[in-house]
Amino acid sequence: RHISLKKQSQREGIEKKRKLQYNTVENINIIDNYLNSELRTTLLQKIINIDNKRIVTQQEYYDYRSTLIGEIIFRSAQRSGVVLGVRKVEVENAKCQDNKLKIIVYDHKTGKRKPAVVFLEEQASIAFKIYLAKILPQVENDDNINGHFFISFKGNKITHEGVKTSLDKLVKLSGGNKHVTSTESRIAAATSMAKNNPENAQIVADYMQHLPSTATKYYREMGEGEHLIKAFEEIGKIQQNNK
Repeated sequence: RHISLKKQSQREGIEKKRKLQYNTVENINIIDNYLNSELRTTLLQKIINIDNKRIVTQQEYYDYRSTLIGEIIFRSAQRSGVVLGVRKVEVENAKCQDNKLKIIVYDHKTGKRKPAVVFLEEQASIAFKIYLAKILPQVENDDNINGHFFISFKGNKITHEGVKTSLDKLVKLSGGNKHVTSTESRIAAATSMAKNNPENAQIVADYMQHLPSTATKYYREMGEGEHLIKAFEEIGKIQQNNK
């Protein structure tokens, strides 16, 4: 009886691992299809083209917000906690590094270790600034005392469920029919890196702020290097190559 239960547990473990591997491959394809799509470019451009005088509808607002969240989760491979934590002042104070906007987010899940860093390419950088200047003021109210960058249409702080809904929207627009969480997105990025470019896996682990116990599942142990911009660029190369 004991041996039978042990074998059953082993089979269940193997099946779980097989499903995870399959889901990871599927998630890689979904995320990369979106990031390399004309849809992504069009969504970002819609934000950039916003007229100062036009009032955005609730549907438009959530479309714009979802697009920017996709840049943090899918392109920068960051946690949903970074989306919840980013402040307006952090976007306002963002500086350019190697032609990319560098946003430093201090309040997030692993903030006690060090700040999270989000890099934005040119079109996304402009879209973030336009959202801050022209769109966010239309929905913001006195409740946003902490200056959160991502809020609901009623002005409340965004929740993890709100992040999930935003990612679902992007996946659906891309033709996908499943949920892809921020954790799954990070696993997809880590798995792609380990497979396609293992020599740079260590700096990517550092950029994604994986704990050593987590990082070693996908690549080598983390080092102390601060090659964050290179890590962001390497993730982008892998995403393009997977197209």
